[in-house]
Amino acid sequence: MANLPEGEKRIDTHGFLGKSTVFAVPHTTASYFKRSEFSDTSFLIIPFEASRNAPTLKKIGQDPKFLGMYLMFNPNEELHFWTRADGVENIAKLMNERYVVGLKSLPSYYKVRMNDPRYFPYYEVAEQHSMPILLHAASSGQDFNSAEMTREVLDRFPDLKIILAHFGGLRPEYMAGAVKLAQEYSRLYLNTTTMHQMGRQSQTSNVDHSRRVIETGESEIEAMRRDAFDIFVGLCRTRPQQILYGSDLGYNPPEEYSLWPVDQVEQSLAHEIFIENPRRVFGILMKQEEDL
Repeated sequence: MANLPEGEKRIDTHGFLGKSTVFAVPHTTASYFKRSEFSDTSFLIIPFEASRNAPTLKKIGQDPKFLGMYLMFNPNEELHFWTRADGVENIAKLMNERYVVGLKSLPSYYKVRMNDPRYFPYYEVAEQHSMPILLHAASSGQDFNSAEMTREVLDRFPDLKIILAHFGGLRPEYMAGAVKLAQEYSRLYLNTTTMHQMGRQSQTSNVDHSRRVIETGESEIEAMRRDAFDIFVGLCRTRPQQILYGSDLGYNPPEEYSLWPVDQVEQSLAHEIFIENPRRVFGILMKQEEDL
Protein backbone atom coordinates (compact mmCIF):
# COMPACT_ATOMS: atom_id res chain seq x y z
CA MET A 1 0.00 0.00 0.00
CA ALA A 2 1.23 3.47 -0.88
CA ASN A 3 2.83 5.36 1.98
CA LEU A 4 1.10 8.47 3.33
CA PRO A 5 2.20 11.05 5.87
CA GLU A 6 1.67 9.78 9.40
CA GLY A 7 -1.88 10.20 10.68
CA GLU A 8 -3.49 10.84 7.28
CA LYS A 9 -6.05 8.50 5.72
CA ARG A 10 -6.59 8.04 2.03
CA ILE A 11 -10.15 8.50 0.78
CA ASP A 12 -11.55 5.75 -1.42
CA THR A 13 -14.31 7.51 -3.36
CA HIS A 14 -16.01 4.43 -4.82
CA GLY A 15 -17.18 1.61 -2.54
CA PHE A 16 -20.46 -0.32 -2.44
CA LEU A 17 -22.46 -1.32 0.65
CA GLY A 18 -25.38 -3.74 0.86
CA LYS A 19 -26.50 -6.39 -1.61
CA SER A 20 -28.05 -6.52 -5.05
CA THR A 21 -30.30 -9.13 -6.57
CA VAL A 22 -30.19 -7.19 -9.85
CA PHE A 23 -26.40 -7.31 -10.13
CA ALA A 24 -25.95 -10.68 -8.43
CA VAL A 25 -23.79 -9.25 -5.63
CA PRO A 26 -24.01 -10.99 -2.23
CA HIS A 27 -24.40 -9.01 0.97
CA THR A 28 -21.51 -6.60 1.48
CA THR A 29 -21.25 -5.70 5.15
CA ALA A 30 -19.54 -2.86 6.96
CA SER A 31 -17.00 -5.41 8.22
CA TYR A 32 -15.44 -5.41 4.72
CA PHE A 33 -14.31 -1.86 5.30
CA LYS A 34 -12.97 -2.47 8.81
CA ARG A 35 -10.40 -5.08 7.90
CA SER A 36 -6.88 -4.31 9.07
CA GLU A 37 -5.59 -3.56 5.56
CA PHE A 38 -8.05 -0.65 5.36
CA SER A 39 -7.12 0.92 8.70
CA ASP A 40 -5.61 3.90 6.84
CA THR A 41 -8.59 4.36 4.50
CA SER A 42 -11.96 6.12 4.69
CA PHE A 43 -14.73 5.55 2.16
CA LEU A 44 -17.45 7.20 0.13
CA ILE A 45 -20.21 4.64 -0.31
CA ILE A 46 -22.78 3.72 -2.96
CA PRO A 47 -25.88 1.57 -2.40
CA PHE A 48 -26.70 -0.86 -5.19
CA GLU A 49 -30.27 0.32 -5.64
CA ALA A 50 -32.23 3.52 -5.05
CA SER A 51 -34.56 1.72 -2.64
CA ARG A 52 -31.55 1.37 -0.32
CA ASN A 53 -30.54 5.05 -0.44
CA ALA A 54 -32.30 6.13 2.76
CA PRO A 55 -31.38 3.04 4.86
CA THR A 56 -27.77 3.25 3.71
CA LEU A 57 -27.60 6.94 4.62
CA LYS A 58 -28.46 6.05 8.22
CA LYS A 59 -25.54 3.60 8.32
CA ILE A 60 -23.21 6.24 6.90
CA GLY A 61 -24.10 8.63 9.70
CA GLN A 62 -23.33 6.02 12.34
CA ASP A 63 -20.02 4.67 11.04
CA PRO A 64 -16.78 6.73 11.17
CA LYS A 65 -15.26 4.64 8.35
CA PHE A 66 -17.74 6.23 5.96
CA LEU A 67 -17.37 9.92 5.07
CA GLY A 68 -20.45 10.14 2.86
CA MET A 69 -22.45 8.48 0.12
CA TYR A 70 -23.80 8.89 -3.38
CA LEU A 71 -27.49 8.40 -4.10
CA MET A 72 -28.01 5.65 -6.67
CA PHE A 73 -30.70 6.19 -9.30
CA ASN A 74 -32.09 4.53 -12.43
CA PRO A 75 -33.80 6.93 -14.89
CA ASN A 76 -35.43 4.14 -16.94
CA GLU A 77 -39.00 3.62 -15.72
CA GLU A 78 -39.51 0.82 -18.25
CA LEU A 79 -37.13 -1.55 -16.47
CA HIS A 80 -38.79 -4.01 -14.11
CA PHE A 81 -36.53 -3.05 -11.20
CA TRP A 82 -37.31 0.68 -11.37
CA THR A 83 -38.97 1.90 -8.16
CA ARG A 84 -40.45 5.17 -6.96
CA ALA A 85 -37.22 5.70 -5.02
CA ASP A 86 -35.52 6.22 -8.40
CA GLY A 87 -37.77 9.16 -9.23
CA VAL A 88 -36.07 12.52 -9.37
CA GLU A 89 -38.43 13.97 -6.74
CA ASN A 90 -37.36 11.37 -4.17
CA ILE A 91 -33.71 11.71 -5.11
CA ALA A 92 -33.92 15.51 -4.74
CA LYS A 93 -35.42 15.20 -1.25
CA LEU A 94 -32.55 13.04 -0.03
CA MET A 95 -29.99 15.42 -1.49
CA ASN A 96 -30.72 17.78 1.37
CA GLU A 97 -29.58 15.21 3.95
CA ARG A 98 -26.18 15.36 5.63
CA TYR A 99 -23.36 13.31 4.12
CA VAL A 100 -24.89 12.97 0.66
CA VAL A 101 -21.97 13.84 -1.63
CA GLY A 102 -23.40 13.21 -5.11
CA LEU A 103 -25.47 11.03 -7.42
CA LYS A 104 -24.53 7.75 -9.07
CA SER A 105 -25.97 6.02 -12.13
CA LEU A 106 -25.06 3.29 -14.61
CA PRO A 107 -26.13 4.24 -18.14
CA SER A 108 -25.18 0.93 -19.79
CA TYR A 109 -26.98 -1.20 -17.17
CA TYR A 110 -30.08 0.96 -17.26
CA LYS A 111 -30.03 1.11 -21.07
CA VAL A 112 -30.25 4.90 -21.19
CA ARG A 113 -27.60 6.97 -22.92
CA MET A 114 -26.03 9.55 -20.67
CA ASN A 115 -27.18 12.29 -23.07
CA ASP A 116 -30.78 11.00 -23.10
CA PRO A 117 -33.36 13.57 -21.86
CA ARG A 118 -34.39 11.09 -19.15
CA TYR A 119 -31.15 11.97 -17.41
CA PHE A 120 -31.65 15.73 -17.65
CA PRO A 121 -33.80 16.23 -14.51
CA TYR A 122 -31.13 14.49 -12.43
CA TYR A 123 -28.40 16.65 -13.95
CA GLU A 124 -30.48 19.70 -13.11
CA VAL A 125 -30.89 18.81 -9.43
CA ALA A 126 -27.18 17.94 -9.22
CA GLU A 127 -26.38 21.41 -10.54
CA GLN A 128 -28.81 23.01 -8.09
CA HIS A 129 -27.20 21.22 -5.14
CA SER A 130 -23.62 21.75 -6.41
CA MET A 131 -23.07 18.00 -6.31
CA PRO A 132 -21.14 15.87 -8.80
CA ILE A 133 -22.76 13.03 -10.69
CA LEU A 134 -20.76 9.80 -10.89
CA LEU A 135 -21.39 7.73 -14.01
CA HIS A 136 -20.30 4.21 -14.76
CA ALA A 137 -18.18 4.08 -17.93
CA ALA A 138 -18.48 0.70 -19.62
CA SER A 139 -15.51 -1.17 -21.05
CA SER A 140 -17.78 -3.32 -23.22
CA GLY A 141 -18.69 -0.50 -25.63
CA GLN A 142 -19.73 3.12 -25.88
CA ASP A 143 -23.38 2.86 -26.83
CA PHE A 144 -24.44 4.47 -23.55
CA ASN A 145 -21.49 6.67 -22.57
CA SER A 146 -18.59 8.18 -24.47
CA ALA A 147 -16.38 11.25 -24.55
CA GLU A 148 -18.68 12.75 -27.20
CA MET A 149 -21.79 12.25 -25.05
CA THR A 150 -19.94 13.61 -22.02
CA ARG A 151 -19.03 16.74 -23.95
CA GLU A 152 -22.66 17.23 -24.96
CA VAL A 153 -23.84 16.94 -21.35
CA LEU A 154 -21.14 19.28 -20.02
CA ASP A 155 -22.06 21.88 -22.63
CA ARG A 156 -25.79 21.56 -21.94
CA PHE A 157 -25.31 21.84 -18.16
CA PRO A 158 -22.56 24.44 -17.64
CA ASP A 159 -22.42 24.09 -13.84
CA LEU A 160 -22.51 20.29 -13.71
CA LYS A 161 -19.56 18.29 -12.40
CA ILE A 162 -19.18 14.78 -13.82
CA ILE A 163 -17.05 11.93 -12.49
CA LEU A 164 -16.44 9.11 -14.96
CA ALA A 165 -15.70 5.80 -13.27
CA HIS A 166 -13.03 3.41 -14.55
CA PHE A 167 -11.03 6.34 -15.97
CA GLY A 168 -13.52 6.56 -18.81
CA GLY A 169 -14.01 2.91 -19.68
CA LEU A 170 -11.13 0.49 -18.87
CA ARG A 171 -9.98 0.34 -22.46
CA PRO A 172 -7.02 2.51 -23.48
CA GLU A 173 -8.87 4.08 -26.40
CA TYR A 174 -11.84 5.05 -24.20
CA MET A 175 -9.55 6.31 -21.45
CA ALA A 176 -7.54 8.43 -23.91
CA GLY A 177 -10.74 10.11 -25.10
CA ALA A 178 -11.82 10.82 -21.54
CA VAL A 179 -8.42 12.28 -20.63
CA LYS A 180 -8.46 14.56 -23.67
CA LEU A 181 -11.87 15.84 -22.63
CA ALA A 182 -10.76 16.31 -19.00
CA GLN A 183 -7.99 18.55 -20.26
CA GLU A 184 -10.66 20.78 -21.82
CA TYR A 185 -13.20 20.75 -18.99
CA SER A 186 -12.13 21.35 -15.40
CA ARG A 187 -15.57 20.05 -14.30
CA LEU A 188 -14.77 16.52 -15.50
CA TYR A 189 -13.08 14.08 -13.12
CA LEU A 190 -11.84 10.55 -13.74
CA ASN A 191 -11.60 7.91 -11.05
CA THR A 192 -9.26 4.95 -11.04
CA THR A 193 -11.85 2.28 -10.21
CA THR A 194 -10.59 -1.24 -11.06
CA MET A 195 -7.86 -0.02 -13.42
CA HIS A 196 -5.75 -2.89 -12.07
CA GLN A 197 -8.24 -5.33 -13.66
CA MET A 198 -7.50 -4.04 -17.15
CA GLY A 199 -7.96 -6.93 -19.57
CA ARG A 200 -9.54 -9.28 -17.04
CA GLN A 201 -12.30 -7.16 -15.50
CA SER A 202 -15.59 -8.33 -14.09
CA GLN A 203 -18.56 -7.29 -16.22
CA THR A 204 -22.29 -7.44 -15.55
CA SER A 205 -24.55 -8.03 -18.55
CA ASN A 206 -27.22 -5.39 -19.20
CA VAL A 207 -29.40 -8.14 -20.70
CA ASP A 208 -29.63 -10.82 -18.00
CA HIS A 209 -27.43 -9.08 -15.35
CA SER A 210 -25.22 -12.14 -15.03
CA ARG A 211 -21.70 -11.44 -13.85
CA ARG A 212 -18.62 -12.80 -15.54
CA VAL A 213 -14.91 -12.10 -15.95
CA ILE A 214 -13.87 -11.04 -19.43
CA GLU A 215 -10.23 -12.04 -19.87
CA THR A 216 -7.87 -11.53 -22.79
CA GLY A 217 -4.43 -13.04 -23.39
CA GLU A 218 -1.53 -12.24 -21.08
CA SER A 219 0.43 -10.33 -23.71
CA GLU A 220 -2.60 -8.20 -24.56
CA ILE A 221 -3.29 -7.56 -20.86
CA GLU A 222 0.26 -6.34 -20.32
CA ALA A 223 0.05 -4.07 -23.35
CA MET A 224 -3.27 -2.63 -22.17
CA ARG A 225 -1.89 -2.01 -18.68
CA ARG A 226 1.16 -0.22 -20.10
CA ASP A 227 -1.03 1.96 -22.28
CA ALA A 228 -3.42 2.64 -19.40
CA PHE A 229 -0.56 3.63 -17.10
CA ASP A 230 0.89 5.97 -19.71
CA ILE A 231 -2.54 7.61 -20.12
CA PHE A 232 -2.89 7.94 -16.34
CA VAL A 233 0.57 9.48 -16.00
CA GLY A 234 -0.22 11.89 -18.82
CA LEU A 235 -3.20 13.28 -16.89
CA CYS A 236 -1.09 13.35 -13.72
CA ARG A 237 1.29 15.71 -15.50
CA THR A 238 -1.37 18.09 -16.81
CA ARG A 239 -4.49 17.86 -14.59
CA PRO A 240 -3.70 15.85 -11.44
CA GLN A 241 -6.42 17.75 -9.57
CA GLN A 242 -9.04 15.95 -11.71
CA ILE A 243 -8.09 12.40 -10.65
CA LEU A 244 -9.91 10.56 -7.87
CA TYR A 245 -9.04 7.19 -6.36
CA GLY A 246 -11.74 4.50 -6.24
CA SER A 247 -11.69 0.75 -5.72
CA ASP A 248 -15.18 -0.82 -6.23
CA LEU A 249 -14.80 -2.54 -2.85
CA GLY A 250 -18.14 -4.15 -2.10
CA TYR A 251 -18.84 -4.87 -5.74
CA ASN A 252 -15.48 -6.66 -5.71
CA PRO A 253 -14.29 -8.61 -2.65
CA PRO A 254 -11.46 -7.36 -0.42
CA GLU A 255 -9.06 -9.85 -2.01
CA GLU A 256 -9.27 -7.88 -5.27
CA TYR A 257 -8.56 -4.50 -3.67
CA SER A 258 -5.76 -2.52 -5.28
CA LEU A 259 -4.25 0.97 -5.14
CA TRP A 260 -2.85 0.69 -8.67
CA PRO A 261 -1.89 2.91 -10.43
CA VAL A 262 -1.82 5.62 -7.75
CA ASP A 263 0.67 3.62 -5.69
CA GLN A 264 3.14 3.88 -8.56
CA VAL A 265 3.61 7.65 -8.40
CA GLU A 266 5.61 9.83 -6.01
CA GLN A 267 4.22 10.45 -2.53
CA SER A 268 3.25 14.08 -3.08
CA LEU A 269 1.17 13.21 -6.13
CA ALA A 270 -0.38 10.18 -4.43
CA HIS A 271 -1.28 12.43 -1.49
CA GLU A 272 -3.02 14.85 -3.86
CA ILE A 273 -5.07 12.06 -5.48
CA PHE A 274 -5.83 10.10 -2.30
CA ILE A 275 -6.62 13.03 -0.01
CA GLU A 276 -6.54 16.55 -1.42
CA ASN A 277 -8.67 15.91 -4.50
CA PRO A 278 -11.66 14.33 -2.73
CA ARG A 279 -11.54 17.10 -0.14
CA ARG A 280 -11.59 19.63 -2.99
CA VAL A 281 -14.36 17.92 -4.97
CA PHE A 282 -16.70 16.97 -2.11
CA GLY A 283 -15.70 19.56 0.50
CA ILE A 284 -18.22 20.15 3.27
CA LEU A 285 -20.57 17.53 1.82
CA MET A 286 -18.33 14.91 3.47
CA LYS A 287 -18.01 14.36 7.22
CA GLN A 288 -15.63 16.76 8.84
CA GLU A 289 -13.23 16.03 11.70
CA GLU A 290 -15.74 17.23 14.28
CA ASP A 291 -18.25 14.67 12.95
CA LEU A 292 -15.95 11.69 13.46
